[in-house]
Amino acid sequence: MTTRYKDEDPGLYADYRESLQYKQIIERVAAATQIDSAIIWAIGSRESAWGRTLKPAGPRGTGDWAKRKGHLPPDGLGWGRGLMQIDYAAHEFARTGDWRDPEANIGYAIRNVLTGNIIYLKRNIPSLMDDALVQAAIAAYNCGPGLVRKLIQQGANVDKFTAHGNYSVDVIARGHWFRDGGGWDRK
Repeated sequence: MTTRYKDEDPGLYADYRESLQYKQIIERVAAATQIDSAIIWAIGSRESAWGRTLKPAGPRGTGDWAKRKGHLPPDGLGWGRGLMQIDYAAHEFARTGDWRDPEANIGYAIRNVLTGNIIYLKRNIPSLMDDALVQAAIAAYNCGPGLVRKLIQQGANVDKFTAHGNYSVDVIARGHWFRDGGGWDRK
């Protein structure tokens, strides 16, 4: 898959500049998990524009302010926590103060959520491999692995229930931008 983003995309370039402060963390997590660092960069871009879209802006901010069942979390903050927008309802980690730490947030997102999705999908759909497995795990990052498993078993698009119906495709396109010249070659 190639990127649909132009090298000079101003939004992605702003995300890239913002993310540089987390570059060492991203590279450490990528090396420890064997997840392509461009995918990590892309998830952070899609989830929070590397903190630019959070309230307050930065790693201590929250997002996803949509009311669920008529309310927000008990602390009054958004459902998504930190740079990688760990979901308050789905992850105990997001109910602790640790989500505010960029290293803990990025590490949890990749070690627990994305890698956990890969393990779950491999176990439940052994025929799912390589790029299709990664794409499904990325979609599951947004809408949950159980739902993605059901979609695959039904022969449906893994992005059917993701935000804007394009989460995994968009993350992969952003990843190509970061890896293939959009972001990586910029100083």
